[in-house]
Amino acid sequence: MTTTNRYFGNIFDNVHISPGRLSNFAIVTLYKLIRDNPNNVFDTIIALLTPLIKQMNAELSNVDLNSTHQKWETFNLKQITFLFHHTLSNLEGVIARALGGDDTEAYIEFFPHGLTEYDNANRMETSILVNRIYKAADTYSSMLDADVKNELQAFKTSWEKAFKAQGSAKADLRLKRIAKYSARTTLELTLMQAIFTVGLQYPGDEEKCGSFFDFNLLYHVAHHHHDVHEGLLAVEEIKTIINRMMTDSVKIKVNNTGTNANIIIWKGATETEPAPAKPITIKPGKSTLLVSSKIGDYKKPFLLIQNISEVNTAEYEVEIIG
Repeated sequence: MTTTNRYFGNIFDNVHISPGRLSNFAIVTLYKLIRDNPNNVFDTIIALLTPLIKQMNAELSNVDLNSTHQKWETFNLKQITFLFHHTLSNLEGVIARALGGDDTEAYIEFFPHGLTEYDNANRMETSILVNRIYKAADTYSSMLDADVKNELQAFKTSWEKAFKAQGSAKADLRLKRIAKYSARTTLELTLMQAIFTVGLQYPGDEEKCGSFFDFNLLYHVAHHHHDVHEGLLAVEEIKTIINRMMTDSVKIKVNNTGTNANIIIWKGATETEPAPAKPITIKPGKSTLLVSSKIGDYKKPFLLIQNISEVNTAEYEVEIIG
């Protein structure tokens, strides 16, 4: 069914199009518009695209920097967590001796569940434990060596500072991403405007319009969809392989996997449209890689295949790539 989204929707609003790939596509498009600008007809769209590309690239850089900053803050928090666990392990014996043993009430305030609680604590649990140690060290400060007390209580300040820094880094990153998404949306819509501007300048000229837009830049090769159709064809049988309009960004690989029959392939406006006078023929054991325009008009959606032998069954494999 034909929908307005197919013709007027934002084709760049796609989770598979990374910000970097969109930026590269926009840069190449801008270059092509500047290079091929008869009578300055594309001046307006060039003026719109230029600052948007710069803005998005600047914000992409900011997001990268903030992401690195957040990773550093997270790493710093992990280091403090490790140091806290390590210090408690080393000072446990010192604390026990200062407080009169590991069976005293004072000792239990430091280690109510033993040393293992500190060794196994995650980040959120450590946030609670540093406060416990701070209060216990303050309560029994007269029994602890001053350096031991200061070392234990210093963790609360260090932890809170690192935790706050990490939260700030995350907030900055979220703000940068919001700004980036806003810049991306504006760039996407302006690229759509560029497509329609070029189409208006060269109505119906698919090849000329396509020369301004390298859509292959938007996707990694691994994202290209492979649709494989295979089967048998009885004597002179015709089959419809696919019903889909395809541009030359789609590759069609046809394999004649049989041994005794030629097959032909063509495109039709309907499933009953006969083969052209000189269709593409694939002999037994051979294959060919084609683009849509080599088979027929891209407006014809039906890809048809036929066994032209009058006596032998044929085998085929057709791979649609893209």
